[in-house]
Amino acid sequence: MERLRAQPATEVAEPQLDELGALLAELPRQQRASIALFYVDGLPVAEIAATLDISEGAVKFHLHKGRERLRTLVGEGGVR
Repeated sequence: MERLRAQPATEVAEPQLDELGALLAELPRQQRASIALFYVDGLPVAEIAATLDISEGAVKFHLHKGRERLRTLVGEGGVR
């Protein structure tokens, strides 16, 4: 913990609420649906899989890739 506190914090501007829709719109459909069902609706992976009629592994993959893409977009300064 001490070592982590000593490292300088990297600051990334948090996207504004109106930008979130634009950020999500940049994701492919399955990633967008998985992210929304998981973070907005609070569904567990198993329920998302049943809702989207895909495997739990596919849901985890879409969540991972969606988060990765959102990180990239936010790091680039958001959607243009």
